[in-house]
Amino acid sequence: MALSRYLATARVTIYVGQAHDAAVTKLSWAHPEFGSVVASSSFDRTVKIWEEIPADNADQPQTNGGSAVASGPGTRWVERAVLADAKGSVRALEFAPHQFGLKLVRASHQSSALHLFTSFL
Repeated sequence: MALSRYLATARVTIYVGQAHDAAVTKLSWAHPEFGSVVASSSFDRTVKIWEEIPADNADQPQTNGGSAVASGPGTRWVERAVLADAKGSVRALEFAPHQFGLKLVRASHQSSALHLFTSFL
């Protein structure tokens, strides 16, 4: 099942198209110190990292043939990473407090382990 999703930021609604191949289960925003970064998780067993960048910044590549869409005046969201090694659907994710750096923790349905990611951008 394909599901599209919307993100709202500063009075602007942005459409991120086909973000995942199943329903989105959780969104988590990184601290503004790291820029405009959001993580999304899904029943499709993936976590995707998105970054908002200036639309005219053509030298910013996407990953895995990911999508990049316009969001607000002069910006677009770019898929920066796909973390796809979960053993079950991803039910929870959260960025660490900014004092610990840009780190993300993920929990999946069929695993009793938490996974900590430190290098994804």
